[in-house]
Amino acid sequence: MTSVPNLYLGRQTWLEPLDAAALISAFEIAARALIVHEDKTLLVYEADTDCWFTAGGRLKPGEDLRAAALREIDEETGLACTLGDVVATFDVLMPRQGYTTHKFEYIFHATPKTAPDWTERPHIDSDQSGPVVSKLRWFTADEAAALPLVFPEALRHWPSLIKRGPA
Repeated sequence: MTSVPNLYLGRQTWLEPLDAAALISAFEIAARALIVHEDKTLLVYEADTDCWFTAGGRLKPGEDLRAAALREIDEETGLACTLGDVVATFDVLMPRQGYTTHKFEYIFHATPKTAPDWTERPHIDSDQSGPVVSKLRWFTADEAAALPLVFPEALRHWPSLIKRGPA
């Protein structure tokens, strides 16, 4: 019997402390993409949080995970990508405008359909309804590990996420 890797990273701590008495008033599901080209991964920067993330976001009602991941990649990066398997999943309690959301996130492995010809560039997120991506950058594993703020923390060691994903 082959062993199945544990893709669950556990509950991740959000960027700011959460009041222990906060009531959870919503549940959300998000699809994200660990976009990898050669020895680099693409992360998106949100100035509101001063943090780097994988491209991704909440599912729309009735949308499946894969469709949401591809839509979010397009909105937040403008890249056409091939989507692979889920390589990690986690949950997080997030304070959001006076309430707390319990969010379940799925990270897919993705590859760009054409090789990027840039390292960093500004970007205007096509969906302005939530936190907005303002720039994109390709990071080596060492560069990602040295970032002051990245979410989830597992992105600091992003190659290990690909290795633990489905074969």
